[in-house]
Amino acid sequence: YKMSVIIIEDDGNKLSAIIELLKSHNISESELSHYSSFHSGMQALISHSYDLLLLDMSMPAYDISPQESGGRPLPLAGRDILFMLRRRQITIPTIVVTQYEDFDGMSLSELNNELICEFPAQYKGYVYYSTTQDNWKFDLSTLLNTL
Repeated sequence: YKMSVIIIEDDGNKLSAIIELLKSHNISESELSHYSSFHSGMQALISHSYDLLLLDMSMPAYDISPQESGGRPLPLAGRDILFMLRRRQITIPTIVVTQYEDFDGMSLSELNNELICEFPAQYKGYVYYSTTQDNWKFDLSTLLNTL
């Protein structure tokens, strides 16, 4: 069984680390789709079906390129994506992977509680990503194993 995974993440180093971890779970790069902004990620979610969404919480509105600044950064873009998916009745198991502990004055634990209440069918939990510690790998592996 091939698992189709979409990753919406704007940090290249974090993305590479997540992909390496997924490979250790026998999820190949051919099964992965990657988008780096609210807009491109949302378009992909509407037009394709996926088995798993790995979702960053804070990201630019649009893809950043030499011609495009990305628009303003959206601290709760991941939550907005979940609300838009629900409106379209798209349910996909979702794991939030974030390296921030504060989102416009909302703590990570407050955000987690809100996501549990708002999206009980699809929100599977969050992973606090760190460049200096490896705990996130264990946390993400644990969540992947529950799917």
